[in-house]
Amino acid sequence: MNNYIFLIVGPSGSGKSTIVEQLVETMNLKQIESYTTRKPRSRYEKGHIFVTDKEFDNLTDLVGYTEFCGHRYAATAAQVEENDIYVIDPTGVAFFKEHYHGTKKVKVLGIWATEPARKKRMFLRGDPEDAIVKRLENDRTAFSTDICDIVFYNKNLQETREAVAQCISWYLFTKN
Repeated sequence: MNNYIFLIVGPSGSGKSTIVEQLVETMNLKQIESYTTRKPRSRYEKGHIFVTDKEFDNLTDLVGYTEFCGHRYAATAAQVEENDIYVIDPTGVAFFKEHYHGTKKVKVLGIWATEPARKKRMFLRGDPEDAIVKRLENDRTAFSTDICDIVFYNKNLQETREAVAQCISWYLFTKN
């Protein structure tokens, strides 16, 4: 168990989930799977625990919480203590910083990409055109690098993953 929780934030299609999946595999990190009331995008989607509204209402000790497109997302304090990394949005980061009172140090790592690159990634993963437009519009106002401790600009997925891995390793092995 390490002394950090890494919050990964960035606009839709910036590569957050892909990079985190690779970090989990290569660095033996454990990812918080946030609870959500939305339906899975695909049968194999990772990163979430899909629940009903009633199940969501029964969650306690929330430290991460946000709503998007009528769906709720959350994580609990117990999940933070058992995991290392959490994909989250800016509203969730603010909620997290206000509600998390555990022992882990919080580091917010931003992953950014150009809007055309993000649009292409969302299209390739099968998002409907109207959903892509809505996400891009939302992201223009919702996301700012100001909330991040460090920002990575994702021009190349492998290089960005390696840079994020190097950053996390630095915190884990030189700052603990």
